[in-house]
Amino acid sequence: MPEGKKPPIPPGFAKLTLSGTLFTHQWKNVAYLAIGGSSIATSDLNSLATTINTAWGTRFISTVSNDTVLNNVDLVYIPSVGNEIRGTSSVAKTGTAGASTVPDAAACYLLNWNVNKYYRGGHPRWYLPGVITGTMGNGSTIGSGQRSALVTAATGFLNDCNAATTTNITSTVLGTLSFQHDKAWRSPPIHFPFVSVTASGFVATQRRRIHS
Repeated sequence: MPEGKKPPIPPGFAKLTLSGTLFTHQWKNVAYLAIGGSSIATSDLNSLATTINTAWGTRFISTVSNDTVLNNVDLVYIPSVGNEIRGTSSVAKTGTAGASTVPDAAACYLLNWNVNKYYRGGHPRWYLPGVITGTMGNGSTIGSGQRSALVTAATGFLNDCNAATTTNITSTVLGTLSFQHDKAWRSPPIHFPFVSVTASGFVATQRRRIHS
């Protein structure tokens, strides 16, 4: 971690947080949106959050177990330095795979988002909870059919986010913000759009989820 204070999110970008529960444990995935438009208001952020919530429900709920719930989609948009506008959608979405969950709150599917930039470390990943026992083999591998379904879901979600608009938001681009390079903070951070996604062939873990 570089010395000094982490730089803030630059104007024109929003932090996206999707959060929910697996059993009683909290999970969270984060990305950053480049947002175009003018006179963007709270109503626009709420509308955008609702669209993203719907997209997650459309794309992902059939890939995760019935114990997996998306509870909130939260956006923090920076219109100018020192200011922020927040939006949220709290319509719960519950997994519909209709299969038993691996009895480990730390177990998850791993999605690797690809960007048009090579750099070492810090690549964007989503740890998706709700691993289904029937998708596993040998206690650690994920079957090709489930990996394909996850890639299809994530690709559709990416396309849905990138097509989202509101009254005052004219464009959205889902990606990540790179806050550091060569052990130094970037000023300002650089946005790298997601261009594709892959799903790991192995079960991943997030140990911190066990204690949440």
